[in-house]
Amino acid sequence: MSGAARQGGGRPRSAKRMLGAALLAMHLFVVLFAMLTIFGLRLLEPLMVLVLGGGLGLLCLLAMVLIVARPGGSGYLLGWAAQALTIAAGFIAPGMFLVGAVFALIWGVGMYWGTRIDRERAAWEAGGSPEA
Repeated sequence: MSGAARQGGGRPRSAKRMLGAALLAMHLFVVLFAMLTIFGLRLLEPLMVLVLGGGLGLLCLLAMVLIVARPGGSGYLLGWAAQALTIAAGFIAPGMFLVGAVFALIWGVGMYWGTRIDRERAAWEAGGSPEA
């Protein structure tokens, strides 16, 4: 395996962790553009846009940091919360229902395939069948 796919000199990186962090980084851009849209359309007061959008952005950032720093589930749980809050932003800007649903679907698919890749990689490295 290439050096880019390994961490700490020996153990391969988790596909789920890499996908989760990358998707949350993209989600930050969605939050930024949603904030600009809501501000530009004057759907909320500027301070509310900053507080709500900034809070959602910080949630995405915190989830990303936790996913990278800790292999446990707290970062993934916050990632799901960010997806739900993005969908809920549709009550402010109706287009966010669609955008949030699409990103939640991408997040769910990424989590599914990341978990599957990690499980099959572990089985392959153990000499077992990746189908197990």
